[in-house]
Amino acid sequence: MDGVMRIGAVNCGDNGHLCRSKGITSYPSLYVYRAGQKPEKYFGERSKDSLLQFSMQFITTTVTELWQGNVFTEIEQAFSSGIGWLITFCSETGEIYNQIINHLPDLELLNKDTFQSKLAHHRWLVSFTFGENNMASNEYKKLQAMLRNDHIQVGRVDCRAEAELCLSLYIQKTCLAVFKGMGVSDFEIHHGKDVLYNIVGFARESVSAHVTTLLPDNFPSDRKEPWLVDFFTPWCPPCRALLPELRKASIQLAGQMRFGTLDCTIHHHLCSVYKIQAYPTTVIFNRTSMHEYEGHHSADGILEFIQVVQEERSGPLIFMLLGAARVRPCCQNGDGWPGPGYGGLYGLPETPIFLSEPSALPRASIDLSPESFRDLVLAGPDHWVLDFYAPWCGPCQHFAPEFEVLARMVKGEVRSGKLDCQAHHQTCQSAGITAYPTDEL
Repeated sequence: MDGVMRIGAVNCGDNGHLCRSKGITSYPSLYVYRAGQKPEKYFGERSKDSLLQFSMQFITTTVTELWQGNVFTEIEQAFSSGIGWLITFCSETGEIYNQIINHLPDLELLNKDTFQSKLAHHRWLVSFTFGENNMASNEYKKLQAMLRNDHIQVGRVDCRAEAELCLSLYIQKTCLAVFKGMGVSDFEIHHGKDVLYNIVGFARESVSAHVTTLLPDNFPSDRKEPWLVDFFTPWCPPCRALLPELRKASIQLAGQMRFGTLDCTIHHHLCSVYKIQAYPTTVIFNRTSMHEYEGHHSADGILEFIQVVQEERSGPLIFMLLGAARVRPCCQNGDGWPGPGYGGLYGLPETPIFLSEPSALPRASIDLSPESFRDLVLAGPDHWVLDFYAPWCGPCQHFAPEFEVLARMVKGEVRSGKLDCQAHHQTCQSAGITAYPTDEL
């Protein structure tokens, strides 16, 4: 079904709210989802052939089986009619497939002399290898086309030749990392499945989110702004499940809180300093204090946590710990999978966080359209500070939280607005905007 239909699974034990919202009352429940249409439930036999037959009835595109005797005539007939092809290669045609993949352009090879300059202003997905030349490396060639419309460039680093560069980033084994267009220090490592669909999804999420892979040099132990740090290990399934939830929450809390992850299999000393005994352990660092978050390990749980803060109006803002009894880290420190574990920083009744203005949540700026730009900004009586941006622009994404901080600081004196120059190119052009982000008062 690869290339014809995506297949996914939802663990209703970990995502009970999602399953209940979809009316799932028994397991396993199999559904086919189509955009804009009602889901279709499968009641048949749990066999591959039966599932394939059920699924294919929803495919409106003609699926043609190609073989040596018809491949050229079928392709030529389609091309003469102006129809393209999506071809899925089976294992029996591996030799032909490998020949085609080998003809795709190689990923750009980055080295210590080009690494910083290349990553300073553009978003990159980088494959770090240690001299391997396997099938997975060839598969990554497809990523260049798959991420082109997202304005994410794809490159590779050979850590055998660039040992110093990889060592500075604490890259110790083959991996993929997204660099978000703000230099070499702002990146996130992929810990999901080594499958192209998963890698593409991770890259798209990561460049839009505000989660940073932490190293000893940028660990926020004494930063002024609040940080939420996830102490994790890549071998822990609940840890991996939490990572996309952190990305979702970081987007919602842009400008309110910074997000970072620390791999305890690499940074043993730091995890030991903070007495991390179970994974994942999520800790909030605020100035000189730190407190563990014991709420539900989901984006909704973290946002619910912040909602409590929003209700506090006087004195230092107080985060109440929610659901400590129902959620504990699932992975205990040690080898293997020992089951439910307890550890971290317990016995803390509250978490003080000093945010500048809780009443400003969620956003202090507004999104402008060509009409509101004309009526409110150009013809209106108020002063405005404007952020002209494009969604694909890495520096724009990372400036967004800073702009929200500015918007809250000037609220009541100057109004703040954002204009999407990809959606409203003509309006930005008429305003003389030629680069992103551009901010004008």
